Amino acid sequence: MAKLSLDFRQRALARSRWIQSENDYAREMRVFKTESFRRREAISAVPNYLPIRVLGKGSFGVVTLVADSQHCRRPDHSQSTVQHSDSVINNSTNLRKSTLNQIDPAEVYAMKIIRKSDMLRDSQEGHIRAERDFLIKSEGSRWVVPLIAALQDNTNLYLVMEYMVGGDFMGFLLREDVLDEGTAR
Repeated sequence: MAKLSLDFRQRALARSRWIQSENDYAREMRVFKTESFRRREAISAVPNYLPIRVLGKGSFGVVTLVADSQHCRRPDHSQSTVQHSDSVINNSTNLRKSTLNQIDPAEVYAMKIIRKSDMLRDSQEGHIRAERDFLIKSEGSRWVVPLIAALQDNTNLYLVMEYMVGGDFMGFLLREDVLDEGTAR
């Protein structure tokens, strides 16, 4: 503007127009980002898995039995894949029995859905990170359930693991209290 031969009033007017256009642009970008965020939030982070039923509920979320959607047909009446742990509980019968019978047992997994807000509120992010790191490092171990995938979206963390029937060892320990040597083997 210094090279243009404008008087003080014209410079002030040009500057105020430029500031107004920048403010308008910033406002449009905020609206765009908010709308984009809402759309992205509605899209699930786990589109490749269809919920079958809830296996258990814990302090931070739920464990759900899921099927690999690439190997099974989605029923017409289902709405979407896993979105939030509450919707999993309400829509846990997304697969019809006929579709469930078509699923190869090797394509069924346990998905641990952990609510980020609860985990952060209780300062447990270190424990979750340690659990994920342990599962990654113990790949190939015959003593630890294999981790298939670790995913996240805006509200949840998802740990997809191989499904083991009766895999709730903590529940077993609470029921039995002390294990004798034969049971432990």
